[in-house]
Order: sequence, then C-alpha cells, then structure tokens
Amino acid sequence: MVAVPLRSSVVVVGTLVSLSCAGKSTPDPVSAEPEPVAIRVPEPSPTPVVEEPEPEPKIELEGYDEVADVLGAKWISWMGASTRMAMARRGGVRLRADGPEYGLADGKAFPTAHPMMVVDDGERPRVVVNQGGVRLLVHVDRADAQPLLSTRARLRPDPAFRFADPPKRGHVIVERGTWVDVIGADGEASEVRWTGPEQSWSGWIDTSALGTTIGPATPEPSATTAPPATDPLPPYRTKKATALRVRPGGKVLIELGEDDEVQLLTDKPNRGYHLVEFQPGCDIEVSYVGYVRARDVFQPEYGIGYGCGRGWPRMRLSWGDVGRAPRVKIAAGTFLLAPDQPTVVGCVMKETTMAAIGGEALALPTVWGPVHVRLAPGGFEGPCGTVK
Repeated sequence: MVAVPLRSSVVVVGTLVSLSCAGKSTPDPVSAEPEPVAIRVPEPSPTPVVEEPEPEPKIELEGYDEVADVLGAKWISWMGASTRMAMARRGGVRLRADGPEYGLADGKAFPTAHPMMVVDDGERPRVVVNQGGVRLLVHVDRADAQPLLSTRARLRPDPAFRFADPPKRGHVIVERGTWVDVIGADGEASEVRWTGPEQSWSGWIDTSALGTTIGPATPEPSATTAPPATDPLPPYRTKKATALRVRPGGKVLIELGEDDEVQLLTDKPNRGYHLVEFQPGCDIEVSYVGYVRARDVFQPEYGIGYGCGRGWPRMRLSWGDVGRAPRVKIAAGTFLLAPDQPTVVGCVMKETTMAAIGGEALALPTVWGPVHVRLAPGGFEGPCGTVK
C-alpha cells in the first residue's frame, strides 16, 4: 500500500466534484427560496360558559288561585259584597267544608249578629273575616246564621191575612236582605221581628221568604210578597212634622218629620189623605205604607240625598282552651294552611301573635274560638291585604 498525502486527496476529490458538475448551472445559494414550512397556530382557548343556576321551582299552594283576589284585596266589606250573611251563634267552623271542626262550638248567642262577606255560597258557606291582623277563610254552619229576607215582604197582622191591591191599610215592608228574628211559626207562615236603632216591628210573612245568605239576584215577587219599589209617581216631601196612619184619619203608624220624603202610591187623595210609601233615611231595612194628609206634603222641584251610617260591634276574639299555650310572633305576609292539607286558608296582614300547640300546628284566636293552622312554605309570596 502506498500512502497518499492528505492534501492530494483533497485536491483529487475537489477535482472530481468539479468535473462531475461541468456543464451545469449551480444556483446561487443566497437567492434560493426556502421551501414553505407549515406552521401550526394554536387555536384560541374557548370562552368559558357560565352556567346560570336553575331557577328555584315555583311554590304552588292548593286553592290559592280561587282566593287570591279576596286575600289580596286592600279592604273587604260585607256591605259591598255580592253575597253576605250574619252569624248569630258561636258554632263550629271548618277550614274545609268536609274538614274537622274548630272553635268552641258551644252555640252561645253573640250579643249582636256579626255580618260577614260570603265568598262561596255552598252547603257550608265560606266566609272571609279579618281577625286580629289575620285575613281568614272558614266554612260556617247555616244553622248558626241570622235569618234574613230573601225577598221584599209585607208584615201581616196574622198568618192568613192578605193585602188588597192597592192596599187599604197601612203596614210595614221589610226590605230584601234585612236580618230578622223568627219568633213564631204557623203552617207556611213565620212571625218575625225587625229591630232598628230606635224601634222594632213584628208581623207574619211567608216562611219561603226567609233565608240565611243573600246574593245580588232579585227573585221574582210572589202573590204574597210586596212588589219591588217603583217610581211611577213623583216623590213628595213633608211641609212639617206629621204622621203616617194605618187608615185615613186612623191609628198612627209612624211619625214623620219636616222635609221627609214619601213616594206616592196613588195619584188621587182618599178623604184628604195620600197613600204613600216612606223609607227613613237611616232605617233602610224597612219601609212604611200608610196615609198622610194631602195638605202636609208637596212636590219639590229637586231631590235631596241622605247620608247616614250604622255602627257594628267589634268582634271579640277568644283563645279558648289554648289560652296558656306559648305565644309566637308571625310576620306580616305569611300565608296560612289547613293543618292536615296544603290548602290556603288565610294570610297575615300585620304581625300577629299565635299559640304554639305542638309540632307545626298553631292556633289563632277568632270570634268562634281558637282555629288551628300551620304556616305555608317560606318561599311562597303573594299579596295579603295591604301587605305586598
């Protein structure tokens, strides 16, 4: 083997390379374009989705929709109610028509009958009352109600008496919806007494004219009831204090004051007397038919209005047998349920006190005695009287 110097080897190699490239153009390494390189751009991070919390399920209470308007009303009044009744005795009450009975249920008569607004005129009427800051719905027994007239009726002197048309004697008419006391019965007739602020009247009417609740509909008059009041003839006014008499020149039925309004029932006087109907300005529950001297009345050129009111006793509330039970404060706006079912029976209009009687049960004092309730779930909301 012959050793070849390293320089010679380099030259030879370089020569071989040069020879192998003869006749070809060699690109300028500076001007050569680089091959495109794929660059991967990272994708932007997705915007995080904020999940909204699911709304809490709406609390619904059984029977609320049916009583929402009356519970939410700012005021309730039996006087403006479409149906009303008055409770005369302290009977038992129920939160449901078929539910258990609450209260003292001793049948004790109230000093004065308590008028109430009826929201459901069923077999056991459902009434609404405000009792110590609580608006409460209860079912009452018709047997404990004060009787009233379901139609306008004349008071007759005896059960068999019938009035002529036009009547030939003065008498008292009890208006539809007036509360009366039943003091006697004879066949299909009942003897009733009406008591007003200053006087009272008694007489006989058809038993069929009695009821316990009164609604807006006016029943058709029968042959034995008084016809509806009408205005076929002009109203007259008294010139001075005078009297309404049973017959012309006969017994005084009621005294009339100066400037009292009377309604003519016949257009011509009878022996110097007009047959008229008189309704006192404040005794709106009765009217009087009788004879007044023609010279004591005149036809005015304008009408005069009346304004008066009648006071009703406050309801005295009773704790009954829970008088010593611990007391708890209940906040305004709280709704009340029946103890045994989730049925709405009332709401608290202003903070009130109830008796804790065990578990969830509470007792509130009413005119009937203690009534048991429980509180609705705290998330339930709705208007209650003046509380929103």
